Amino acid sequence: MTVREGHEVAHRVKDAIRAVLPQVQDVLIHIEPEATTPPANASPREVQPSPLGG
Repeated sequence: MTVREGHEVAHRVKDAIRAVLPQVQDVLIHIEPEATTPPANASPREVQPSPLGG
């Protein structure tokens, strides 16, 4: 997934959250680039491949 595609997904997620929860004024989503090797302090969950591929 490209950074552009990741940002498009993030905007869709933000819009969906705000549509369901109108009391939410803002949603912050941080996009991390895919690491080629996991950091030394990565949890097992962080090391798993993304189900979205990419």
